[in-house]
Amino acid sequence: DLLVSYTRPDLGEPDMTSAWHTMALADIVGTGVMADAVASARALDAKFPEATPYLDLYDGELAYRRGDYAKAAELASAGLAKLPREEALMRYRALAWQADALRRLGKLDARPYHEVLQRFPSVLRILDLAVPVQIDSDSSSAAAEAARRVADSPRFTVTSHAPFAIHARSVDGVVELCLSDTSGFQFACARGTKDDAVVSALDAFH
Repeated sequence: DLLVSYTRPDLGEPDMTSAWHTMALADIVGTGVMADAVASARALDAKFPEATPYLDLYDGELAYRRGDYAKAAELASAGLAKLPREEALMRYRALAWQADALRRLGKLDARPYHEVLQRFPSVLRILDLAVPVQIDSDSSSAAAEAARRVADSPRFTVTSHAPFAIHARSVDGVVELCLSDTSGFQFACARGTKDDAVVSALDAFH
């Protein structure tokens, strides 16, 4: 079975280009079919304990996709603890959905978000995940409008006591948006132009 073969991790040579996007197949075949493939892979690789972290993370992401956030978070912790260092992209992918699972469970943890935002922020867009933020602006109408619009972005979810913040300000007619953590560490800043200041700043920030 080709799907099962693709699901089995390459135990001989961990790399950064294959295992991390295996679960994208769930978008095509569905979580049920993918879960059956992972179960078959577990049976075939039962004598290879080094396969377990990969398969735990596959099952964890499938649990996340089904809305079983507690199981997803548990499997993420188990898989990440033993995943080879070489599988950096798979690590960041798992950290991303683990972070969102914990948030949905009311156990918001800034650490996995922090690592993902520094190392592989694009995976949040790939998985369609939102970063929990607080949003503020200066007293200018342009900055306030930018803050209002960014709050509606699917890339962010406005959350009480969020560990991250988006600051909007306007200087000389140019709007700037910055994403930082609560300690002030800045992950990204983007400035618009004086022409259509709000829209240009939002486009640059996204």
